[in-house]
Amino acid sequence: MPARIRKKKMHDMGLPAVVALCALFVALGCSSVPASPKISPPADEFSSELVDAHFAGLAGIGPRWPGDASDAAAREYLAREFDEMGAVTRTLDVGARRHLLVEIAGVSRDSLLLVTPLQALGSSAWVDDAGPAVFLELVRVLGAEPPPYTLRFALAATDASQATGEEGGWKAPEDPLEARALIFEAGRSLVEEMARRGELDGVRAVVALEPRARPRPRMARDLRSHPVFREVFW
Repeated sequence: MPARIRKKKMHDMGLPAVVALCALFVALGCSSVPASPKISPPADEFSSELVDAHFAGLAGIGPRWPGDASDAAAREYLAREFDEMGAVTRTLDVGARRHLLVEIAGVSRDSLLLVTPLQALGSSAWVDDAGPAVFLELVRVLGAEPPPYTLRFALAATDASQATGEEGGWKAPEDPLEARALIFEAGRSLVEEMARRGELDGVRAVVALEPRARPRPRMARDLRSHPVFREVFW
């Protein structure tokens, strides 16, 4: 189509229509749900390649705010993948938070609880989907047959009500300590609500997956334990 004709057609549409059309294109781009990874490892083998694929898919959505189109796309991706594995998913709403709970029924109703943050911090510097990506692969492997204990995977959501500014707009964390504080409060909210509902009864162990450590971890020897036990542990 000649440029002058395209220009005339855009002019005939009017500025409001053009703006609305552009906004629609942006919204569709931001809310795109990644496709499932095209990887088929053995059912009983943990695949780091599949974890990397899930991580890349979620990371490709980009920074997200709680409740926006990108956050919804990430949640839809997780719910779809968990559902295809036969796991039972539900949300645990606490105010503005929407924690995601995934369960694999086991032989015993006693359960193991695994927790990781579901981050929507508005900055690619702090958002880390390593925990949810690992959960997807654990559910695939551990759900191949009924486990001895019921397995619960909890994704603790950051709080959409922690707004700044007169219009209630979110402000991305400026440093890792601020991001970590928001993640800590997400975990606190999840545990307190599960305790209030009696959903911690029967939990035999809790495993927490934090965002990946950027600096190398430091390991120090405990100086106050019994020396025999300290040496055995070390």
